[in-house]
Amino acid sequence: MVKEKNTYSRRSKYYSEASVIKTNKTEETQTKNIDNLEEPPKKEKNFFVFILLLLISLLVSLSFNSFPIFNEFYSGLKESINNYSGFAMNNGQMPYRNFYSNDGPIFFLINELGNKFGNTWILWGVETLNLIFVSNLIYKIGRSHNISTFSATFISILSIIGVAVAINGGNLAAGFAIYPILLSIDFIDKIFNNQVDKDSKFIIFGSLQAISVFITPAMLLVNILFFVFFFIKFLKEKPVNKQKIYSFIYRILSYIFGFLIIFYLTIYYGLINQFLVPAAEQMFILPFQSIRFDSSSILNLVVSLILLLLIFGKQLVYLAKKLKSSEKGNLFYKFIILASLLYFILTVLSPMYVVGDLVILLPLFLIPILNSHNQEGEKSSVLLGVKSSFLPLLGILVILAYDVYTQVEKRPIFEEESRVASFIHKNTNIKDRVLVLSDDYNIYVNSKRLATLPIPLNSYPEIYKKHFTETLPKTESKFIIENKNYDGVGKKSVNTELDSSYALNKKFKSNDFEIYERIGSDDSLIDDKNSNKNKGSSKEKTESSSSSSENINGKSDQEIQSTEDAVPDQQYNNTDPNQQYNQQYYGQ
Repeated sequence: MVKEKNTYSRRSKYYSEASVIKTNKTEETQTKNIDNLEEPPKKEKNFFVFILLLLISLLVSLSFNSFPIFNEFYSGLKESINNYSGFAMNNGQMPYRNFYSNDGPIFFLINELGNKFGNTWILWGVETLNLIFVSNLIYKIGRSHNISTFSATFISILSIIGVAVAINGGNLAAGFAIYPILLSIDFIDKIFNNQVDKDSKFIIFGSLQAISVFITPAMLLVNILFFVFFFIKFLKEKPVNKQKIYSFIYRILSYIFGFLIIFYLTIYYGLINQFLVPAAEQMFILPFQSIRFDSSSILNLVVSLILLLLIFGKQLVYLAKKLKSSEKGNLFYKFIILASLLYFILTVLSPMYVVGDLVILLPLFLIPILNSHNQEGEKSSVLLGVKSSFLPLLGILVILAYDVYTQVEKRPIFEEESRVASFIHKNTNIKDRVLVLSDDYNIYVNSKRLATLPIPLNSYPEIYKKHFTETLPKTESKFIIENKNYDGVGKKSVNTELDSSYALNKKFKSNDFEIYERIGSDDSLIDDKNSNKNKGSSKEKTESSSSSSENINGKSDQEIQSTEDAVPDQQYNNTDPNQQYNQQYYGQ
């Protein structure tokens, strides 16, 4: 019995010592792993990182066109329409009615507020704050994924520089959508990894998704795709009991509630400004009707695909490996790939596509970027970080080189547009309307004059072209400016109008533009073509025409002053043929 007890004691002692050794080894391993991951950043480090990101964001924001001190508003069609929108909305015009766009109403609300005082200082401030928030959010998400301080800071800096280069100083909706999409993607990652502790957070998630949709409407497809994968996730998690069903339903309802908060606010904004129906059509229907498959779109697709491979090639390889594996987070990566592919194709094939629209892919690819860095573990270093960023840097440099080339190539046109804008500004007042047949809205923006009518793209449905043709004779433009190389919608209708009511301006000479002034507005400035056509007319008819012109030009100062004091576009909208047309076709 004593022997048996001693044997038992020795065994207990042996297992006890083994347990202690195992525990010590486990603690050493955990300590080693914690050391390898790097301690969480202290407040001092966070502060210095914040200051660094703040300074770089401020420096990068100086490239924005909205910075009024030394930047010029000369850009492509989409950016110039966006630049025009803020000025136009503060003078009574409305998006989707007085100018066409497939961007969301929240984006135009930002532009309206950003141009509130007749300049773009507020808009530049909002764009700069957006850049600061994006850079800090990328850093925080990176640190939450156990990325080192250097890697998180480096990725954040590289991201905001890439965004600024891609949007080319332009005022693009995609730039404002990055922040809410980043928050949404981070939350979606937590959903698929079962890290959401409160179902009520889906209310905030739904609101963020709604904000991103009403800034960039193409995100609606990504939103629908999320619901499909969320439902698949629910079906794959077994056993499916009542508690899971109730939780799933509650999350869906919470999401819908959050989405509806922003939805109803946006609906109210659209109703009071009477653009709700045309907005829905231009945001969600026209992008599909206007998809084109010509040589230009195919070239855009190829070039954009090359840029995508350069900037996100490493992440695409990482995603491909994840799809082959049978890991738990596989469903999230499938969602990212399909969402990115869907957005990429729809955006590139759009007739108003610009490279800056692809910055939405940054938040979609951010989690794979961070996870691929995290996978390197102890190998992560400054040299490796810079080396792995070589291709993204090359892609950013390619975009920058293209932007510079575009600016140099179009510089002569921009200079001519500047001359035209200066002439229009000097020879008109705020109540005058002008019509520009050109490939952009730069003349409207820089002359600070409103467009008489919006001109649809070639890819738009016939109802928009019919609108322009029917409404043009009912309007009065003091000047019609025509780009000699313009070959878009409205040229035939405008030429008919020019022959009947306008004459070429004699005082303005340009290689690219012709300015036509309405007959009778200022006979000293126009080439009186009608007098050449009617040389055989009677002397009495000539004298009658002359006296009529004198009566028009002989208005009293009091009459002119009373007209100029009118609210810029309210008086115009009271008899606006464009508004009457919208009431007829859109029920507004």
